[in-house]
Amino acid sequence: MRNTSDALDRIVDNIEKVIIGKRETVGFVVISLACNGHVLIEDVPGYLASMINEL
Repeated sequence: MRNTSDALDRIVDNIEKVIIGKRETVGFVVISLACNGHVLIEDVPGYLASMINEL
């Protein structure tokens, strides 16, 4: 279980190099993608939603 947590943390750390200041949101998106889940992003139009859609 710890290896999975470490891997997800590394993924979030790398994404955070591009998307700055939204660590919690990025973390939720990464966890959702790892579980084959769906994500509905509600935020002001712009950078974050566009970048996450490219994941």
